[in-house]
Amino acid sequence: MKTFPELGSEMTFGPFPDDQCFGIENSGPHKAAGEGVKIIEFYKLNLREGKPPQIWLIEAKKTAPRSSPQNVQKFVVEMKKAGAKVPTPAIENLEAQADWLSIHGPRLFPFMPPDFVVSDFALYFSELREKMENALRLFFATRAGRHPAQAGHWPGTFYNLPLDTTEVRLFLVIKTAESDRLPQLNEKLRKVMRPVVATWGLGPSAVEVLTEAMAQQRGLIGNAGA
Repeated sequence: MKTFPELGSEMTFGPFPDDQCFGIENSGPHKAAGEGVKIIEFYKLNLREGKPPQIWLIEAKKTAPRSSPQNVQKFVVEMKKAGAKVPTPAIENLEAQADWLSIHGPRLFPFMPPDFVVSDFALYFSELREKMENALRLFFATRAGRHPAQAGHWPGTFYNLPLDTTEVRLFLVIKTAESDRLPQLNEKLRKVMRPVVATWGLGPSAVEVLTEAMAQQRGLIGNAGA
């Protein structure tokens, strides 16, 4: 049985049967992929009698992202320095659009530093997408024989999965997420993952944000299996 004590998220996942999980972070396959390749915490098999197997990709965080009104105010200051008039209603709208500004601001407003961040939403979910997409690519590339030297690191059960019918689920577990924020967080994660879900044919229910309590209900924390 294996557990995954994720120090950054302050949660311990498992225990799971050895052949039904794989801790990819800092593993041989992860290191062989090269420096700077961001990856999820671990893979978990969900084997269901009479139903297609599932492979779960698990990423864990302690906190959820929040927009930063302080940075919105800094942005307004920069606009005023550039000679723009910014009325109060516009400032309120900027706060509402902080996530959009984080992505498009430096391109549309040359006076903004290229690393300026109005909301940590953009960076938070961009990193999640990168990790989950890398995890998908690494698993399927290995199964396709593209990483033969690393194949032996994976449990054999992962090599017995029928790739045409195996379902993929992408889970973000946030320890301190408030339940009333889950709709917002799910909407954002599904939005940034939409191209990945579509191109990989994962289906509309492939992506979900879980609280710690929900992860326990799914058998990810404190149970002996899925």
